Amino acid sequence: MKIIIYLILSILYSVNVESKVKLEQLKNNLKQMKCVAIAFSGGVDSTFLTKVAYDVLGENVVAVTASSSTYPQRELEQAKQFTKNIGIKHILINSEETEIVLGFP
Repeated sequence: MKIIIYLILSILYSVNVESKVKLEQLKNNLKQMKCVAIAFSGGVDSTFLTKVAYDVLGENVVAVTASSSTYPQRELEQAKQFTKNIGIKHILINSEETEIVLGFP
């Protein structure tokens, strides 16, 4: 039993160390960019990226959300609330993908 617990803790520790290294790499990449616009859906990935970018770059981050009739209103409101709560500039773009005409004239 002790061996299994030790193995589990070792795996968790190595994953944690690797995650910290990746987070520092992300922060360094963001610092080099100096300013960013993030496609912000309000999902886990874009929320994480937006928060880390804001922590690193402050006012030099803009979150951009494409809103449409297929984007759930509840998720849009959550995205707006998140950006408002952390103080990040949030741009909404209406993108009715259901009205896109395929092909060229």
